[in-house]
This record gives sequence, C-alpha cells and structure tokens, in this order.
Amino acid sequence: MEVKDILLKAAAQMGILDRVQGAYDNGTANQDEEVQTLLKCFHLVENEVALDYIPLRAEDTLISPSGTVRFSELALKPVRIISVTDEWGNSLKFKLFHDFLKTEAGKIKILYSYLPMEKDAFGESDFQLLLSERALSFGVCAEYCLLSGLYEQANVWQNKYKDAIKAAMRSQKSRVISSRRWA
Repeated sequence: MEVKDILLKAAAQMGILDRVQGAYDNGTANQDEEVQTLLKCFHLVENEVALDYIPLRAEDTLISPSGTVRFSELALKPVRIISVTDEWGNSLKFKLFHDFLKTEAGKIKILYSYLPMEKDAFGESDFQLLLSERALSFGVCAEYCLLSGLYEQANVWQNKYKDAIKAAMRSQKSRVISSRRWA
C-alpha cells in the first residue's frame, strides 16, 4: 500500500484534501509543508504499530566465520531477535550485546522484528497485508490533530485508530476450540 494513498485518505477525512492533492498533482509533494507534516504523522503511526501492536518480521541469512553478527549487517533495523538457526533450521543459542549478537560460527539465519524505515511522500508502507489504509489513516489523523492543537478531534481519531488496530489484531490469529465429547 502506498504512503500517498494513506495520506490522501487522511487529508480527505480532515478536510484538507484539496491542498494535499494539489501538491501530489504538481509533483511537489516531497517539498510541500502540509504533506511533510502528514508524512511525519505517518512515520509516528507506522513505528507505533510495528513496536506496540503488529511486529514486522524479517529473516536474513548470513555467514559468520566468528559467530559474531553486528546488527548493522542485517538488512533492516532490528528491534528484537526472535530466533537464530543454522542452515538446516536447528535452533542455535545466542547472546545479545548492545550492537551485535554472538552465536556459533557458520551459515546462520536470523529471524527478527524490525523498525520501518522512513519513507518519502511516494514510498510504500511496510504494512502490506496486516493493516488497512483506513486504520493507518485514522492514526495519521489523530497525530495531525495533536500537532495542530485540536485535542478533542485527536481523541475521536485516536479512538477510531485503536478500534481499527484491535480489529486487525483479532483477525490476525485464528483460534481453534477443541470439540467436546459427550459420553
């Protein structure tokens, strides 16, 4: 899902669509002050969702002759290491340090949650499947209203945003209830 679509949806909901749409139509979205404010709000929302609600996951395969892997070697900015395995999928013990992890030497796979990178006005959101444009736009509206000092409106948008996040989290996992047997 494109950042542009989320920002336009948020702008429409707040009644500033003409200004934002005009910046996109003119090709000046990356320089427009209104779009940049909405973009900052989008980054806040995307990071909040990734850190607090729906973690984004990535897996990197690396070869480490010493067993030391610097976090800067990973493709994305890690937030939490979920697992470390060898090339055959066997779990490996590891120790975390402030800027690297230590495990066995060789070819390893690291599964981790990550922090989304900042995007420009024409970028792609890291949430492609797990969350809707609508939910993210509610969060953008809430942040925008907070920045503008519109606290009552911010509260309304925040409630809509939280409800949309809860709905997305509910639909993420399906639970199986075992059947009962009657004798």
